[in-house]
Amino acid sequence: MALPALAGAARQLAQRFPGDPFDIHAEVLSGFLDALVTIDVVRPRVLPRLRWAAYRQGFAALMEAPDAPTPAAPGYRSAAPRQPWGHPDLVLARAVRESVVTRTEADLIGVTRLDESSVADWAAHHQISSNGQELWVS
Repeated sequence: MALPALAGAARQLAQRFPGDPFDIHAEVLSGFLDALVTIDVVRPRVLPRLRWAAYRQGFAALMEAPDAPTPAAPGYRSAAPRQPWGHPDLVLARAVRESVVTRTEADLIGVTRLDESSVADWAAHHQISSNGQELWVS
């Protein structure tokens, strides 16, 4: 008997609610159940009083919604972005900047280890023998 009245109240409030309408539906139902325990059944118009109790609780939730924090789905949370210093190209660039390796050595490492090219291919491209001696092409 109370379902049509509760559905109407929930529908009316949920139209104005920016979040999940089931939150308002839950508040309306909670207001109804809270009032059901304490209502005086001797007084007339029990159903309208239960409906208004449900509506008031749903309306209170609607009014509190703009002040509430935005809910986030499980597993999603705000975090600082990952720092890029672990990328191999950046590690090699830093090693060159700090004179740990030369530019040529960094290029060799990058091409052979990261791009999966062979040492012989890299050496031929740079006109260097694979044992490290320069090739003179005339």
